[in-house]
Amino acid sequence: MHAELQAVLAQQQKLSAEQQQGLKLLQLPAEALCAEAALWMEENPLLERVDPEDGIPGVYEAWPGGPRPEGDFQEDADTPAEETLRGMLREQLLLSELTEDVRDAVRDLIDEVDDDGFLNPTPEDLASIDPSRPATLWDEAIIALRSFDPAGIACAGPVEAVREQIARLARAGELTQDATEALAHLFGEHLQAFASLLQTSGPARADAARALGLSPDVLDEVLWALPLLDPHPGRPWADAAPTVLPEFFVECREGRWVALENPAASPRLRLASPSVSGGPAWTAALQEARQLIARIDMRRETLRRIFTLLVSRQQGFFTEGPSALTPLTQKDVAEILGLAESTVSRAMAGKYFQCRAGTFEWRRLLAQAAEGGCSTDAVRARILALIAAEDPTKPLSDAAIEEQLASEGIIVARRTIAKYREMEGIPSTRQRRRKS
Repeated sequence: MHAELQAVLAQQQKLSAEQQQGLKLLQLPAEALCAEAALWMEENPLLERVDPEDGIPGVYEAWPGGPRPEGDFQEDADTPAEETLRGMLREQLLLSELTEDVRDAVRDLIDEVDDDGFLNPTPEDLASIDPSRPATLWDEAIIALRSFDPAGIACAGPVEAVREQIARLARAGELTQDATEALAHLFGEHLQAFASLLQTSGPARADAARALGLSPDVLDEVLWALPLLDPHPGRPWADAAPTVLPEFFVECREGRWVALENPAASPRLRLASPSVSGGPAWTAALQEARQLIARIDMRRETLRRIFTLLVSRQQGFFTEGPSALTPLTQKDVAEILGLAESTVSRAMAGKYFQCRAGTFEWRRLLAQAAEGGCSTDAVRARILALIAAEDPTKPLSDAAIEEQLASEGIIVARRTIAKYREMEGIPSTRQRRRKS
């Protein structure tokens, strides 16, 4: 009996772990999923990507002449997105020679790096990511991540980042020992004095350098190295446009807007033909490959169900814009599809679609209901339209707007109108009044 109970508990734990992995994949945006899939194929020889020419029924048939949409879509739809910091780190992880355990830990740490390039997790933070990993493994993963480019990445703060950059220059033989020690000392102990040194020139700079104990040769090296040091190594990527890969395209087919899957957003994987078979390692790799393929298929189907519903319920958005949104909440979607609201939340996080008007987040297709049954976006759009058309010498009061909306069947409280007006940055009636 005890053995049977242990087996049941083990199976429950296994299912729980698999479900957690499935939820993690569901939450990943398309570009991150593609990076994950590349890592899987690198690590598991039994996984391979399905090439478009191999044929995938029901997917590429929707795209005459290729997988990308044409026609009404904006010209910049085909412009490659700028590289992101985390994307670049994942590419380096793909090429790294780390053990599987360390690689998995580094992969999780990459998601924790902030926009400045810093990483300063507490033991509690690391435990919340994966409590089964020992502290020594996390230490090894942090060291590995700090070896990536740009120099100084994953350090705890700006001073530590600069010290790592100085150390790299020294290891590469680009700084003498004297210059290396001088730079480290200045950034650690005399940062303010060094900043003042940079603002001087000529004899004044030479005097300041001598006061800091720098010889002319060392000063020359220090000034040469300075442009190479960046206390915020992640910022150049933080300012770049984020990589946005739409999960779906929306096109008009036979008078109705429909969702079409973007083949580039969800990697199609299959089992590769193994050169050898048998043995525990092969069996484990086969099981893992099947699980990963199943998880991606499950993610694809869940996203398809959710987005198809969004498009079906919000047809007006694609013709008239946000003013035509009908009330539809995340909870509504969950109840209609028989999913947990948390599942819908994860599925919609960071997901985009592309239509003729541009690229939007999925959440743009959700709308809360106002008092009159219209969506809040529709009410706000109507208020804006009324104010835009008013006589500037006799601007509409909130009460007048309330009456006008009521005559159109839209019942909205006056205080709500005032709130929406303030949210749009529209001044009061008195402030809008213009003398003739």
